[in-house]
Amino acid sequence: HAARAQPGAPHGVQRGRQERHHRNRPPIRAGPDPDARRRPAQAARPAAGIGTEETVLMTPRKILIVDDDQKIRSLLKTYLEKNQYEVLLAHDGASFMAEFERHRDEISLCILDVMLPDTEGFTLCQSVRRRSEVPVIMLTASADETDRIVGLELGADDYLG
Repeated sequence: HAARAQPGAPHGVQRGRQERHHRNRPPIRAGPDPDARRRPAQAARPAAGIGTEETVLMTPRKILIVDDDQKIRSLLKTYLEKNQYEVLLAHDGASFMAEFERHRDEISLCILDVMLPDTEGFTLCQSVRRRSEVPVIMLTASADETDRIVGLELGADDYLG
């Protein structure tokens, strides 16, 4: 008894069932899509209010900077704020530690000047490392390679100088 195609149905559909004559088609498998790397990624749509752009903008990334040079602090602050960072400033070690303790869980990065009037940036780096895993960048005008090595050994993530 031969199967009849439904009127108006696409080719290969019989009375609500799909014909199984497509033997060259690979079987459907559950799991990761092997072709996903070849297709452009599509952004997942988060639930309303969760992980949306508005949420991200409401919680800016905070960077704490300590430098005794007002011009450097101002320059860094201007640049970082233009790039959507919230910047906290300190002019010496004591004010840095006060700001760090006040905002410890919110800080995304610390930028430390090596030479400060009341302490060394190395000492501040050690203090930060004892309290947190926040990334630390040491900043200095000195070209001394020994300072760079010491800073990295004390836990700095990078050293600019």
